[in-house]
Amino acid sequence: MPPIEWTKDLAVGIPFVDGDHQALVSLLNLVETCIDAREETFVLGSLLNGLADYTEYHFSREEKLQQVCGYAGLQEHKTIHRRLAGEVDAIGRRFETDPSSVETGEVKEFLRNWLVEHIMVHDFAYRQACVGHEQGAAAGEAIKLANGGVVQSNVLQLDRLRILVIDDNPNFLRLVATVLKAAGIRRVHTAGSAMKGLEWSIRQTADVVLCDWLMRDMNGVDFALKMAEMELPSRVVLMSGCSADSFREQNVGSGVEGFLEKPISAGSLLNAVLNTPSGAA
Repeated sequence: MPPIEWTKDLAVGIPFVDGDHQALVSLLNLVETCIDAREETFVLGSLLNGLADYTEYHFSREEKLQQVCGYAGLQEHKTIHRRLAGEVDAIGRRFETDPSSVETGEVKEFLRNWLVEHIMVHDFAYRQACVGHEQGAAAGEAIKLANGGVVQSNVLQLDRLRILVIDDNPNFLRLVATVLKAAGIRRVHTAGSAMKGLEWSIRQTADVVLCDWLMRDMNGVDFALKMAEMELPSRVVLMSGCSADSFREQNVGSGVEGFLEKPISAGSLLNAVLNTPSGAA
């Protein structure tokens, strides 16, 4: 099945809404790629978690826009949002409990139908009331995905952060980069190995480095120690399928300043970035 392509026919005409929709298209296409490739459970689980979080985030922004614009169909739109968010969340919970219980065809069909139908039917319905409404757009854009949830803030300067993501799984790398950029962190750089991450860090400086623990060329702890030896200022957050508590106990003094347990969610990812000292906005 070919990937969903973003075209002008799907554009609502409100920049932040269209940006959110493009991010959702990227996430849905990545879900399909991982399903077709029989990707590792933690990657697909992370994708479904990220999709659920980003869906709630996008719906919150859309609803704030409609509220400020005085859109008459707001309550009906909220009802549709709650139903769709519940269905996305249910798929993720089923997968978490028993991955084999989630039929790949079912997921792909639901996600495609949901996205295209919701945009072209329900979202197009509010265009007349909301397109060109500057206060409404500003209110929607002020909704941020941060610290494990959705918050309204004009203070968080996510676009000022620079993040380096290191992982030798290309699909997981794409997921993390997509979620960070969709949440408003524009300067996201990726590396497919610890050595490439070190080479990049010698030339440039990231506020936070998100690094996988188990990689073929160098593990994440050794990477953090190497960063400390070279006196490179970036803060290192390790990503691992191991328990964060047990891993933290085993690696005191390693130079690691944060831990992110896989499968990740969009909320836990942003929480790890923003709660690392140099990542605080």
